[in-house]
Amino acid sequence: MMSQKEKFERTQERKEAATKKSTSVRLSDNEKKIINQKAKEKGMNASEYLRDCGLHGGESISPYAKLKIQNLVNAAYDELNATNPEKAKALLEEVKEVWILS
Repeated sequence: MMSQKEKFERTQERKEAATKKSTSVRLSDNEKKIINQKAKEKGMNASEYLRDCGLHGGESISPYAKLKIQNLVNAAYDELNATNPEKAKALLEEVKEVWILS
């Protein structure tokens, strides 16, 4: 389930996307079904999924995935920091190392 912050960010992304130009793609019924299924699995609609694949398909982690991961890390950090600030700080240091690799 999405947090309020994630819902807000997704709404903002969709508003930005609405001002963009459109293009059409010819797909078979089966291709369309597969794309819609993969998009749903990633929590995206078909347009978001196709943009993500087309623009970032060669990268190990797309910017969309990085945003989702960072939101999860931020939530985990906030929870952990309330009870164990030292572990929370260590978590952030490990995450920084991961971002350098990606």
